[in-house]
Amino acid sequence: TKNTPASIATKTPARSTYAISCFQRDGSGWPWAAMRTSSGRKRSTNAAVVLAASLAFGVTALKHMKLKDRRWKASAMVATAILVTLFIAHEGWTIRNHHVVPGSKSDYSSGFLYTSDHQEMTSKLWVVRVKNNVSEYITSWIPLSFLNPYETLDHHDHRTPTAAGWLLGLAVLFLMGLGGYRLKRGRILILSYVLITFGVLLLYQEQYTGIRYFTPVLPLMILLLLNGVWEAFTLPLKHIFNKEIPLVPIAVLALAAFLFYPGYKKTRDLYVKTASYKTFIEMNPKSSYAHYLQAAEWLKEHGTNATVVACRKPETMFIYSGYKHAVRFPTSG
Repeated sequence: TKNTPASIATKTPARSTYAISCFQRDGSGWPWAAMRTSSGRKRSTNAAVVLAASLAFGVTALKHMKLKDRRWKASAMVATAILVTLFIAHEGWTIRNHHVVPGSKSDYSSGFLYTSDHQEMTSKLWVVRVKNNVSEYITSWIPLSFLNPYETLDHHDHRTPTAAGWLLGLAVLFLMGLGGYRLKRGRILILSYVLITFGVLLLYQEQYTGIRYFTPVLPLMILLLLNGVWEAFTLPLKHIFNKEIPLVPIAVLALAAFLFYPGYKKTRDLYVKTASYKTFIEMNPKSSYAHYLQAAEWLKEHGTNATVVACRKPETMFIYSGYKHAVRFPTSG
């Protein structure tokens, strides 16, 4: 893979092929297709997909059991199989890590148990962490991801919560909740996927808040929001006039799309411009990532097979340096 902005900005998810295969003629497969297509590289979001699927099958089993439907056994077996497979995969990966690096610990797991300055978490620190993360996501990251995604590109840009931010964020959450509650298909599956993802994020270190950590569930969040807008206008009109009046909610959705468009266009234009550059250093001479790749390229030209480099993200350095041996700093996350 060439380390150019265009090679990264123009990648197309191969998962779309799998998504198409998930669809059924009656449309019942779309929640699974959407989740599988949107599942990302983050460990928490991939685990959330598995747990959400297991929960959905578990709830289905309980419903069938209540109705005395024999199919409950099949659903229960699938839910159990998913959890057992997740456990075996996790243990296998842990054994592999200990075999490669004896005594190694997961940097990801330590993010839950320690603060950014390596203090062990206490009950008071847990309260502060959850409070800070809830404030960040409700007042900033969630509403901005819909209204102005361009402003979310810098994930280190933490904002001071405002009253307007709280009102906007709570309104968005209300519409998403309404949209999820009124879903006709895949309600448990989709809601559990989104809620498990954010449940993990609220417990993780505060400096790791940002849109990139919930990008895999963002398509489903948009679905919930738009469905919530539709239901917010359809339900009152149906109650007043005792019949559905689809033109009004359609007009509202069209207005929402019109209001969202400027922010999405600004973001899209940035990535189009990014793809036009041949090197990252040309795109942003002060970018630390550009300098990181320059160091890898220098190592590729001047290093030997015996070269060992200590750095962050050694996997990336290994690829772009021509497969020179790369290891983490002992204190790196």
